[in-house]
Amino acid sequence: GQMLRPEDEVGKPNLHMAGELHVSGQAQYLDDMPPLPNELHCELVVSTKAHAKILSIDSSKAKAVSGFVDFVTHKDVKGHKMIGAIVHDEEVFASEEVHSCGQ
Repeated sequence: GQMLRPEDEVGKPNLHMAGELHVSGQAQYLDDMPPLPNELHCELVVSTKAHAKILSIDSSKAKAVSGFVDFVTHKDVKGHKMIGAIVHDEEVFASEEVHSCGQ
């Protein structure tokens, strides 16, 4: 095929493949889909402190919720536990210390 030159594309609209669906309200989002049979939902327990040591985690309120299935912590993650957008320097689930609110 013919190679496009930057001067042929600059300043021209570049349509997103789902753009028409989004602007017309026809796009289907995850929240628009009905739940599947036996579908599980996850709720994360996150830190309310900007920097803190984890002394304990009280899971009693979670376990009291009707339909409760499991409470997962860093101990349940097998194998590689570090994540990050560029540098993998954050634990999937904090084990000893949090470094930001919402972690």
